[in-house]
Amino acid sequence: MPRRKVLSAAQRTSFEQIATEPAELVKYYTLSQDDLALISKRRKAGNRLGFALQLCLTRYPGRVLRAGEELPASLIAFVAEQTQTAASDLADYAQRDQTRREHIALLVNKFGLSVFTETHFQKMVHWLVPIAVGNPRNTFLVGAVLNQLRHQGILL
Repeated sequence: MPRRKVLSAAQRTSFEQIATEPAELVKYYTLSQDDLALISKRRKAGNRLGFALQLCLTRYPGRVLRAGEELPASLIAFVAEQTQTAASDLADYAQRDQTRREHIALLVNKFGLSVFTETHFQKMVHWLVPIAVGNPRNTFLVGAVLNQLRHQGILL
């Protein structure tokens, strides 16, 4: 029996979208001095920019940069300016997929992040039931779960 879909394709896309508006870029993707110090430890400009983007995505929307994923130009430009790199440097990022995976592991360890597991699923269900009683709309509930996961440092 096929699984019931909680969200339509359009709704799913809206939850997966990366912030691109100027105010959103500032809100979600402004890097701190500590962030910039960590980023500066990468030797090549492409790896500094790619690592910075990985860091940004782990914070919002709460996931990692996928292999081969194309990011919005406005996000790349915003982060490139902060890291004193060029947006075109991203083309050199993670020519070895191992680099991308190493960067993800470093971020997970440095910031105490975890990857979503069955245990997290069970805890989220338990947490969500009382909320769902008061507001059973799918989009509200998915938004609440995603916010809670981000708050707890759990990556999708």
